[in-house]
Amino acid sequence: MSEEDILNEARAINKLCQGSHENIVTVFNHGRFNATFPLYFIDMELCDINLEEYLLGTKSGIRGLVDRGTACKEGRHQFLILAIMQQLISGLSFIHSHDEVHRDMVLQNGNNCS
Repeated sequence: MSEEDILNEARAINKLCQGSHENIVTVFNHGRFNATFPLYFIDMELCDINLEEYLLGTKSGIRGLVDRGTACKEGRHQFLILAIMQQLISGLSFIHSHDEVHRDMVLQNGNNCS
């Protein structure tokens, strides 16, 4: 990662930390250990499940969502998909409202802390 990339990420994190959103992990702290240290750290809320694990049924317990297996057994799978999409869109809308974009939308980054 170049210095310009690091500064861009730091700027975006600072902007997004001015507010909070239930569908976006909380950043507690970020920065460098000292001015000359080349690495950047981000101290974030621990999420022990991501969207891929939830959809594959390997883990359950995403905030606000019924267990995937239960939803399928009860014929509510389509409502579960709608709920997931609502959470994703709500989080992305928050990011976009701060004039930022999510540049890495993949299932493994679909973290939603339990």
